[in-house]
Amino acid sequence: SIRRAGERRLSTIESLRRSATRRLVEAQERERSMVAADIHDGVLQQLGATAIRLELAQARVEQRDFDTASTIIEEGAKEIRSCARELRARIVRELHDVVAHAVSVMVLQVGAVRHQLPEALEEDREALEDVERAGRTALAEMRRLLGAMRRDTDDVELAPQPGLAVLEPLLDDVRK
Repeated sequence: SIRRAGERRLSTIESLRRSATRRLVEAQERERSMVAADIHDGVLQQLGATAIRLELAQARVEQRDFDTASTIIEEGAKEIRSCARELRARIVRELHDVVAHAVSVMVLQVGAVRHQLPEALEEDREALEDVERAGRTALAEMRRLLGAMRRDTDDVELAPQPGLAVLEPLLDDVRK
């Protein structure tokens, strides 16, 4: 009787978790769609402004007013760089919000399952621990890449990728 009550509670909790997860995913999909539309509109506006600026510069060149044409082009280039930085920052925020959140939830869920496994399933526990470790590594790598994207310069220096020295430990992890 106590066991059945506990099983019913666990079943209810699992059902609530699945429902909450489904609602969260649906909300994230709606928000991603709205963000994509906003980014698309911003890019189109910038392209329109650039086209107008180029027409103005061309008219100044035809009038032999090279200084003004040069100034128009320089201001346009500054505006485009600024827009690109803002767009890059927004994409970074969105990537972080979507991907980091999803991977974090997966890592936490794997950890919760691992802690609930009986000791008799040690191999399964170790496999789940490897999944947790891989998820945390992926999060750290994503944060590093997103940090690089946040920088204003285009010549971002990234750390070198792992070489052949880490190949054997990687293969050992895969073989497990």
